[in-house]
Amino acid sequence: MVPVYHSPVPKVVPKINKHLFPYIKDTACPSNLDTIRYSVLKSAITTADSNRIVYADSLNDLTDGGNTPATNLDVLTATPSETMQLRDELLNYSPYLSDTVMVSAATKEDVLTNSIVTEVLTANPQSAKAE
Repeated sequence: MVPVYHSPVPKVVPKINKHLFPYIKDTACPSNLDTIRYSVLKSAITTADSNRIVYADSLNDLTDGGNTPATNLDVLTATPSETMQLRDELLNYSPYLSDTVMVSAATKEDVLTNSIVTEVLTANPQSAKAE
């Protein structure tokens, strides 16, 4: 069965009588927040944002001893004679080792034995959740 075309859709043009419904901004969409609660909320948001900045800076200072490229370079350039020194350094920065340093340590098989890599991974539990 084929639908039959009857007529075009009627156009509805709304007509607003501006004399009956004047637009007054304050009454058209009033705020549900009282000014005291609004200022308290705004203050709480400002405080939370400044705390976030402080905590982010603290975390950056802790991650890889505050210098991820240098720590990663230490791992990549380590020699077998520096095994215990590198192990101590990685455990010293734990549990704040970045994924970059963890991957470099895991691939540095000639320096870090499986037991040392396991020890470092255990000291950094967030690494098990990373891809």
